[in-house]
Amino acid sequence: MCRANKGQPLISVVVPVYNVERYVREAINSITNQSLYDIQIIIIDDGSTDNSNQICAEEAKKDSRISIYQSEHCGVAAARNKGLRAAKGKYLLFMDADDWMETDMLQYLYELAESSHADIAVCEFVKEYRNKESLYRGKENSYTVGGNEVIDEINYNGKFSPFLFNKLFRRKIVEGVTFNEGVTIGEDYSFIMEILAGNPVVIKGNSVKYHYRQRPDSV
Repeated sequence: MCRANKGQPLISVVVPVYNVERYVREAINSITNQSLYDIQIIIIDDGSTDNSNQICAEEAKKDSRISIYQSEHCGVAAARNKGLRAAKGKYLLFMDADDWMETDMLQYLYELAESSHADIAVCEFVKEYRNKESLYRGKENSYTVGGNEVIDEINYNGKFSPFLFNKLFRRKIVEGVTFNEGVTIGEDYSFIMEILAGNPVVIKGNSVKYHYRQRPDSV
């Protein structure tokens, strides 16, 4: 597959990491094993005090597409902003370091966006619980919609979620938008709403491609 531009990856994947040594290797491997190879993997270690950074370093030695950035613990919003500044891809995706994705997720979202000339491509996800049955989403047909309508759907009928992890953004529509580093809960909501306010073209796919781990100690 051709690059978007010479020297530019198709997708930059930003992964903030903080004390997730039990899960982070699985998360990284689910990215490195993607069927879409031409990607940039940006890991922001947000001052982890466990073995997360060592595990990330081990994985980076295996795959030159991985870059690791160190910082003091400033929170997920600050970590994502560092990832935004480092991103070079035509598209941008944020992943949580305790989750995992299907091996064709990036290709699926990329092809959705390219085929429909959309600015944001969305897949469905499954909530993974430790002690109860997984909760699947993704029963409707795919469709294309404007950002203003998506805002209404998020706020009123729940067809769209305000989560980051299941959305691929065309990077040019994200330029100038940052996460509020003074907010610890809901920073993804305000980020997405600011982008949607520009009324981008959004395509919603109905395939489940992301696994959202539910755990009591997650931020």
